[in-house]
Amino acid sequence: MIAITATTTVTSPGEYTLEVTKESTGCTTTTTTEVDIDYSQPEGVTAGNSGPLTCDVTSVELTGSTTTEGVTYRWLSAGSVIAITATTTVTSPGEYTLEVTKESTGCTTTTTTEVGIDYSQPACNINLPPGPPEPLSTETITAGIIGDVSYSWSINGEGWSIVSGENTPELTYLVGSEGTSATFILTTTSNTTGCSNTCSMVLETGEQTEIAVESARSNPLEETIRFKNHISIESHPNPFTESTRVEFESREDDVVTVMLYSLDGVCLKTILESEVKSFERYTVSIDGSDLDPGTYYCIISTRSGVFSRKLLLLGR
Repeated sequence: MIAITATTTVTSPGEYTLEVTKESTGCTTTTTTEVDIDYSQPEGVTAGNSGPLTCDVTSVELTGSTTTEGVTYRWLSAGSVIAITATTTVTSPGEYTLEVTKESTGCTTTTTTEVGIDYSQPACNINLPPGPPEPLSTETITAGIIGDVSYSWSINGEGWSIVSGENTPELTYLVGSEGTSATFILTTTSNTTGCSNTCSMVLETGEQTEIAVESARSNPLEETIRFKNHISIESHPNPFTESTRVEFESREDDVVTVMLYSLDGVCLKTILESEVKSFERYTVSIDGSDLDPGTYYCIISTRSGVFSRKLLLLGR
C-alpha cells in the first residue's frame, strides 16, 4: 500500500492498483493504471559558428538546431547563460555550449562549438635597392611578394613623390634633389584576415646613402636598423625567451663577423666568421638559454663598417 487517498504521487514507472471499498458492505472493486516513462531527448542537435574572429570580423553568429520539435534553447559560456534562442552573436573566442531541452520530457541534449581567432599579420618587407637613388631621377622600389595581401605605399620627403604603383608591390617614384632624403612607408593588409603590417625604409641621395629599415609589426620594441650602403639586418622573434634568429643581407661580396655583445660592451660570443655573397640572405641563431634576461646587441663587422641590432631577452 502506498496511499489511502483518491489521489497520490509516485516517482517510479510500473502498474499501480486502485482498490475502492464500499463501507456499508465491505465489498471492493479494483482497477489498474500503468505509469510509463519517457526520457526521450532532443535528436539531431548541432551547433556551429560563422567564425573565426579576425581584424575585419569582430563578431560571429552561433547557430543551433535540432530535428525535434517542441524544444527550448540555451547558450552558455563558462557556465553562464548568454542566450535563450537558437542563434546569438558573440565577440569573444572560446568554447560555447548549446543546451536543447525537449519541453514534453524536460530531457536535455548538449553540444559545443569553438569560436577561433585569426589575428595573424602579413609579412612586410621592402627590398634593399641596389644602390642610392640618383637625384631628380625616376626610380623604382619593390616589396617582397608575400601572398594574398594588398599594398599601400606613401612617401614622406621634400621633393620626393609617387609616380605610379601606389597599390602594387612595385612603386615608381621621383627622387628629390641632391642631399635630400625620404621615408618610404609600406602597409600590407591580409585579404583573408584584414590585419595590417607596416614597414619603412629611408633613402637618401648622394654617395653616402644611409638607409633605415624599420618594422612596425605588433612589437613596439622593434628597432630601426641603420646601415651605410650595404648591410640590412632583421631579427625575429624580438623580444625572445629562448632563442632568436638574426638575418642579414649584404649589397656587396664581403667578409663578416657576427658577435653578441652585452649592454656594457663586453663581447660574449662570436657566432659567425665567414665570407658572404652580395644579395644573399644569411641567418644565424642566437641561443639565450645561458644568458640572463636583459638587453644585448648583435654586432656585424664588415670590411666597410660595423652594424648592430638591439635584442631583448625576456625572463623565462
